Amino acid sequence: MRRSGWRGGCPATRRLRGDVSGPVQQRYDQLVRSCLWPGLKALGFKRSKATFHRAVGPNWEVINLQKSAYSDSAHVRFTVNLGVGIERLRTGRWDWGETKRPSVGQCRFQRRLGQLMVGEDVWWDLTEETELATLDEAVSLALERYGLPWLSERSTDEGLRDQMLAELASVYDHELVFLAELLDQLGPPSALDDVKREQARRTTASG
Repeated sequence: MRRSGWRGGCPATRRLRGDVSGPVQQRYDQLVRSCLWPGLKALGFKRSKATFHRAVGPNWEVINLQKSAYSDSAHVRFTVNLGVGIERLRTGRWDWGETKRPSVGQCRFQRRLGQLMVGEDVWWDLTEETELATLDEAVSLALERYGLPWLSERSTDEGLRDQMLAELASVYDHELVFLAELLDQLGPPSALDDVKREQARRTTASG
């Protein structure tokens, strides 16, 4: 990552354009460790393999690179998952533990980066011929323009509440349940009434 004053990014571009050999998995690890990680670290994220966490008060922003099950020794395909872990909603299957960080799957509010970019899933491809600097630029730019703003707007209790209420008509059905739980704790009661009306409207429309 090199935009917006971010430090780090891939090593010198001339060493990454066409002359980086080795297994494709090794190149993928280099993308995560040497290209994406330095910029995210400068922004306050911690890394565990291909998952990055940043604490916002008691809550967590999560970025996760997920490899396709169809990746092989000659081709790695991956997508980027985003999640927001809200401490006050840390219960049941979404409880990541007192001293731990949530996986993206333990975040009640999740998006694929591609959904924010173009409205559908996006997968990136990495082979021996891929220029890592170019791939880093594409993923970093997508995170900067779409992923990081989405996370920062939703990583506080009040920010998440306000964003979801502003987008109520497009909130996923299961997220309405989580939003209602948040509003029950956080208020205001009038907003909780709005969510319940939206749930009833959808139930009627689907019936």
